[in-house]
Amino acid sequence: MAVGKTNKKAGRKGNKKKTVDPFTLKEWYDIKAPSIFQVRNPGKTLVTRTKGTKIASEGLKGRVFEFSLGDLNNDEDLGYRKVKLCCEDVQDNV
Repeated sequence: MAVGKTNKKAGRKGNKKKTVDPFTLKEWYDIKAPSIFQVRNPGKTLVTRTKGTKIASEGLKGRVFEFSLGDLNNDEDLGYRKVKLCCEDVQDNV
């Protein structure tokens, strides 16, 4: 070791990163069911916000949502049946 140098490793820059709450980086999108069901808006989903070249709506396409048929038709007798809806198109999240 050279003369006059110390072995201090504490105090380096960038040692501690700030923790960011993952939910602050997300947006809520409404899910819309086809017109054959009585309930048109069965739920909402989270998508990571648009950042750089990564577009939020692209992360939503192809996603599969599972709902009970009782929830989609307001009929509790059909609650044991499940329906899977695949996201094909994304409109504005308004």
